Amino acid sequence: MLKKSLKQRENELNESLSLLDDALGKVQKGDDNYFKIISVQLRALVCVGSRSLNPLLLNLAEEKNIKLECYGYSVREPLNGLVLSINPSIAVSVENPQRPSIRKCEFKKWLNQPYLALHQYLYTPNEVIRMVAEKEGGAHYDDTMPEKLIKIKEIMHHKSGMKYNETKKLLFQTGNVILYYGKLVLSKK
Repeated sequence: MLKKSLKQRENELNESLSLLDDALGKVQKGDDNYFKIISVQLRALVCVGSRSLNPLLLNLAEEKNIKLECYGYSVREPLNGLVLSINPSIAVSVENPQRPSIRKCEFKKWLNQPYLALHQYLYTPNEVIRMVAEKEGGAHYDDTMPEKLIKIKEIMHHKSGMKYNETKKLLFQTGNVILYYGKLVLSKK
């Protein structure tokens, strides 16, 4: 097999970021259908966990020695019997929100540590992005819905008269962080 050149991968990243930016804009204007595009782009750019997942953005950042750091909420200790541990406003940001429950960490590490505990489940951002992309369409369609995904989608937030669920919050915030990181990675030669 022939490996793609750096330029080819940068072009792919640029195209993916353009799709992501467009989808985020559509969602912000109220079209929730674009969450499928957001979930698929995030899956391709940052998700890990199987041989078929080769996260383009994370790989390019590593190759170019760019440290991706974020401010994110995480569940810090083992949870026994905890029903809910969630930060309703912030899942991830590149700016410091000056809140004690939000801490700075390496983005790749944040992706794979629990940020939410609900009933008997712990959720990582990587897992939530993959569940949405792989179970709700976009990456592929599945005729089963895991209880874990159903439970997280039941968490509803209200803001300015709008309702949105936890998966949409995570996808939207992570999408904006990825746009920032993508521009950073593309700007470094």
